Amino acid sequence: MKQPFPILVQAGLIAGAGAAALLHGGHSRLHWPPISIMLLGLLAAFIVRSIHQDRPPRFNAPMDLFLFAYLAWITLSAVFSFNREQSLGEALRMTIPVAAYFLAAYAAPPQKKYLVLGLGAVILMEAAGGLLEVFSPGFLPAALQTAVPATPGRVHGTFVNYNHFAGLMEAGIFLSFGVLNTVDLDPDVAGFDLIAKRALFAIPGGLMIIALVLSMSRGGWASSLAGIIFFAAIFRWRLLKDWKRIALLAGVILILAGAFLVKANRDLLAKRIGDIEALYQENEISGNERISLWKSSLEMVRDHPLFGVGWGAFKDAYPSYRRDNIFVGLVFAHNDFLQIAATSGVPGLAFFLLFVAMTFGQGFKVIRADAEDFETRVMPGILAGLFAMLVHESVDFGLMLTSNAMVFFMLCGIIAGRAREPS
Repeated sequence: MKQPFPILVQAGLIAGAGAAALLHGGHSRLHWPPISIMLLGLLAAFIVRSIHQDRPPRFNAPMDLFLFAYLAWITLSAVFSFNREQSLGEALRMTIPVAAYFLAAYAAPPQKKYLVLGLGAVILMEAAGGLLEVFSPGFLPAALQTAVPATPGRVHGTFVNYNHFAGLMEAGIFLSFGVLNTVDLDPDVAGFDLIAKRALFAIPGGLMIIALVLSMSRGGWASSLAGIIFFAAIFRWRLLKDWKRIALLAGVILILAGAFLVKANRDLLAKRIGDIEALYQENEISGNERISLWKSSLEMVRDHPLFGVGWGAFKDAYPSYRRDNIFVGLVFAHNDFLQIAATSGVPGLAFFLLFVAMTFGQGFKVIRADAEDFETRVMPGILAGLFAMLVHESVDFGLMLTSNAMVFFMLCGIIAGRAREPS
């Protein structure tokens, strides 16, 4: 087989794409120059790999089909939109995470190790930057500070909204747990060197956990807990080697991170934990707003079941469906599943859910193969990260942001590409 497109160049394209998204993480879209450069880079990587390898990439028809159908339906919804220009623009923006999916699946080589590590590094840099900004104000250069955060004092990184920062950390935490499960694959590393390597690989997960907790995102906390349960269930289901050791290492990370958190931000953390019980009480504004928004979204689905009110046109339709005294200028339903149904119709939601179902099915296929390689070992972490993000999206709109959507679909792409390769 001819030498594939250099791994470092591919890693650079991937890291550049992720960094470009994260630099504008608080916005609903990227600026046009980064979009153009990124799409050209994705196309170049795919073409070069196809030319310089004897065996072309094997497409994952079950996943690709539903993703294409989802994107097509989103675009078609613009015809019936409350704001056609807005819907077409937002549909075009969705091609960015879809392009990231195909880069991860087919432009990168079948071995996804460097892609996984590169993506994890981008998320780690976001976590480290957010922590440094809190403990050393003014650390981040002005170019990385997209806007003043709505809630100062919490870790938010380059995001305006700390909940969206938390959504990114969820993916990173479980990705790091998956990588932690691969450290003993090298037969040349044993004894004290293996212990040292495990400790080194545990550091990124610990930093991301600290960043997640200090974001004070209750949705992020609950979603991460759901991800931990899912991650543990996969290990229990497959009885992968050394799962008890991995669980012990994860426990040590959680304990050390918790000890640091109690010392670092005890008062704010205690107050936020105390607010959890008020989440759905009458005096909790966020709870009432969400319930009202969800009711309005369901009415949109009822009135426009086939194509919705138009992708990205939620804010244009919302005034006609506004309930109670919730303000008019809302852009999202704070529930991505309802958001998709309300803006692209029930078929749009069905295509997305089918894509998700196929993704998890393909991921479990890799795990069942029980191969001793990096991709199989890291797969439980990828699936748990996706699961945590999806749980969070039941109360938020992180997947409507280009940055978080790119990470989500790149993880899906890693699964798609790996599942098509022979074990």
